[in-house]
Amino acid sequence: MAHYFFLRLVWKADSAHVNNGVLIRDMRHGEKPLPTLIALWEDGTAAIARHSNFIHRKVAEGYQILITDLAGVG
Repeated sequence: MAHYFFLRLVWKADSAHVNNGVLIRDMRHGEKPLPTLIALWEDGTAAIARHSNFIHRKVAEGYQILITDLAGVG
């Protein structure tokens, strides 16, 4: 994964909830826009290792992936 770029994102969903996630993309695409898949896994970012095959496959296909931890879930 040496060519992957990871960016931690935090955003306010409303006045009471803050969400966060990790954006993963291939640095070899530079800053060009890529289609984004949003991963809404039950365990959020804690499930990254479990879904690594999916992540590698989709990044290789030219997607960036936002894996989310949503407030108020669970």
